[in-house]
Amino acid sequence: MVRLRHTYCLYTLLLLLLPVMVTAQTSLNVDDRKDAKDLLGSGGSNFSTKRSKDLIDNNGLRTGQYTGEHHLVGAYFESGYSAFVSPCRHTFITPGGYSVGGGFAYEYQLNAFLLQIGLGITLQDVKTSVADTTFTKYHTADAWTNSMYHRYGDWNNRMDTFYYDLQYDFYDRQDRSRMVYAQIPVLLGQQIVGRRGVGYYLAGVKLGYALQGKTSVKATGTTTGHYDRYIGTFHEMDNHGFRKDVPIEREGKRLDIKFDLMAHAEVGYEYGIYSPTKGWRGASARRPFDLRLRVAAYCDFSILSINPKTDLPMVVAPDESRWDFPTFRLSHVYSTNEIASLPLRNMFVGVKLTALFGVKQKEKCVLCGFYKTERDF
Repeated sequence: MVRLRHTYCLYTLLLLLLPVMVTAQTSLNVDDRKDAKDLLGSGGSNFSTKRSKDLIDNNGLRTGQYTGEHHLVGAYFESGYSAFVSPCRHTFITPGGYSVGGGFAYEYQLNAFLLQIGLGITLQDVKTSVADTTFTKYHTADAWTNSMYHRYGDWNNRMDTFYYDLQYDFYDRQDRSRMVYAQIPVLLGQQIVGRRGVGYYLAGVKLGYALQGKTSVKATGTTTGHYDRYIGTFHEMDNHGFRKDVPIEREGKRLDIKFDLMAHAEVGYEYGIYSPTKGWRGASARRPFDLRLRVAAYCDFSILSINPKTDLPMVVAPDESRWDFPTFRLSHVYSTNEIASLPLRNMFVGVKLTALFGVKQKEKCVLCGFYKTERDF
């Protein structure tokens, strides 16, 4: 009876210790899921048995893709929405336009820290809606005034007593600017390495310089008259200079923008490139060659005003041809005196693709060399 009681006690103790032993074995074999006998010197922490997802762990026993010092070169491409931003009461940020750009980049990486500089070109095409414009030339001679005298020299048939207020209305106006910028980005950031992959962010400045460009203006115009001797408004009388819904289109020089210092921010994700013969590159690279592909959202916004500070009028209807729409001169709103003292800034929002290529530092075994005890591992 006593022996049976001791046997029950021994079985009970073994059952209580079983979870502890299983947990200990699982913890010891977390690297390769092998038997406990492989731990000491036969595979428990060997580099060759690392799983793919362990290769991006900075707590591993060697240097790797995202530790140490790296030098990378590559190219980037970016595209998205672009617009001019101004508090001018005559303009609207819509409809805006687009930008397309790209260039070359050099990146220095020290562990998670990133420093990137580049040189690129950006094409910008932006449309700006302009509020309706109205102005009046008062006590203006009618288009037929003096017409008989000028034609036949007959002073008795002069009609120079016909005067009226000539009103101009311009609407449905859109001013377009197309620019080409050279840009130099200087960016700092950090990589965020996790089990799900590699995220990153970069922030800094872009220095832009306008190389060339042009502007154009599209609008619709109407002229009406208010005579001092007649009641009502006169319109659509071409022989008197009154015309309705006349399309106007003018082209002009580029906006006089020179330097543009912009704040830049981007956040994105980095992918590795897989080759059936060479395996994974990038986030899970085993080989010295390092190829990275990034996809990010980015935003650029001018820190300083880019107002060209020119003082052209928005519309000029020459007195000598006040009825002739083809002689009217229209200037891009951001080159006129309407924003002479107001700030003007560039805005870019879009998607950026970056491909970088480099060579990693040689793998370093931190277990190799002289040691005294197992604790030095």
